[in-house]
Amino acid sequence: MDIPFYPPSYNGELLHSFGQGKRARQRFTEIRGSSLPGLRIKQGDLIPEEGCELVCILKPLMRMTKRGGMSSSGPSKQKYHRANEVAVKLGVNWYYLGRYRCAKEDNLDASGYHALSSGAKQALVQSCGPKKHHTTIEAKLWSGDIAVRRYHLRREGFNEDLYRRLLDAAAGGKLDVADGGAELGSDGADESGDADE
Repeated sequence: MDIPFYPPSYNGELLHSFGQGKRARQRFTEIRGSSLPGLRIKQGDLIPEEGCELVCILKPLMRMTKRGGMSSSGPSKQKYHRANEVAVKLGVNWYYLGRYRCAKEDNLDASGYHALSSGAKQALVQSCGPKKHHTTIEAKLWSGDIAVRRYHLRREGFNEDLYRRLLDAAAGGKLDVADGGAELGSDGADESGDADE
């Protein structure tokens, strides 16, 4: 599977991984705390548009059921329109990318689906229903019969304190779960809630 924008960077500096697997995912939620909303995104679900500065998330508005029928799966647009700390899994490693907010949203048409990388197509097919229906789902996406919402997220800041605490915890340092942190390029306003993907 292709790995987008690898290795990730911020202000020209390469970002370091804060771990692998389930423990790294949990670490991101624990250290971030409830005062900083966040998204944990798997490889293929995050599509670079302008490197790490502008990325895209695809969400199907319909899913195929186990029996082969279609059901509506409305978008959770509210969580993308607020500021979210974003961590992404690239290969086996998790990376903190920064704070993102939806800059615009639109629909992905059939030609947009055709232009996706193979990894992004595979991730979208998987999010549309059970594995036994993937061939049918892929055909429906190819023809535009499954509606997909596209959220364009722009990086608006980078929480240096959160990044440092993630790296310290990964290196075996003390797990510091204090809220807050030095915020670069954002207004510092925190919102409650946890919207991990």
